[in-house]
Order: sequence, then C-alpha cells, then structure tokens
Amino acid sequence: MSEYVQEHWKEDAFFGFQFLNGVNPIMIRRCTALPSNFPVTDGMVFPDGQASLAEEMQKGHIFLCDYKNMDGVQANIINGKQQYLMAPLVLLQKTPDDKMMPIAIQLKQQPAADNP
Repeated sequence: MSEYVQEHWKEDAFFGFQFLNGVNPIMIRRCTALPSNFPVTDGMVFPDGQASLAEEMQKGHIFLCDYKNMDGVQANIINGKQQYLMAPLVLLQKTPDDKMMPIAIQLKQQPAADNP
C-alpha cells in the first residue's frame, strides 16, 4: 500500500477519488431522484441549509452508486472465517472544484435502525 493511501484513506475527498479511479466508475449514475429505499433528507447532507438535494440534482451535481445486485449474495468462508458483503447505496456530490464527495452512505438496501 502506498504511503499516500495510508495517510489519506479516511478523507472524504480520497474516498470520492477512489470511486472515480477504481472499479466503481461503471456504477456511478447521475441522480435525478432518490430511490424510495434511500431516505436521505436535506438536513442530513446540508445541515446548515446551504443547498438542497433537489437543487443539486437539478444542477447535475448528485450521483448515486446503488449496489442492489449484491443484495443477497452469499459471501465465502476463507480460511475458516466467514466473510461479509454489503449492498450499499452511496450518494456523492460534485463540488465546485470538481471533487466527488460522499454525502450519504447506507450499508444495506433496506433502511433500518441498525442500517444508518
């Protein structure tokens, strides 16, 4: 692992960079409406009221990665240890400086108290 990755892996901007430069670009879609199973609100992503999801979607700045095809896939057992797979929904916003920033992540397809 490169030194840069070790130093920056927790940063939102690097997370967005990895989406665009890894295997995820084929999953990113411009988002014009949130799926019904992804109850994200303006208050969650714009707590200071500086924008709204509707406005940002209309401008073409909101993108969605929906891994619904992974839902229900059985993970392997490797060296006797059960592995786990998620089927997340990831909402990204293109910033004025052309970075993709994660603004909401839901780990499973169905929202629940244990699935923020």
